[in-house]
Amino acid sequence: MLDQKTMREFLLHIKHIFDALGSWGDHVLPCEHLDVILEGLSNEYSPMMKSKFEPLLIGEIKALLHAHKARMKKF
Repeated sequence: MLDQKTMREFLLHIKHIFDALGSWGDHVLPCEHLDVILEGLSNEYSPMMKSKFEPLLIGEIKALLHAHKARMKKF
């Protein structure tokens, strides 16, 4: 969960877990990777997740999350 981690720390933590799974031969689908990221977000990201969007790549989701976090810091 995001908790007190920065967005970068949160995303790197998840990446390390999936990299480890991949090195053990357990390959994770992009949709599973995305599900884990979305499940770990706090409630402040709810408005962003309720909007409809076309399927995005993991890199695009990360960019959206970083941008949202930056906007949240302004308030």
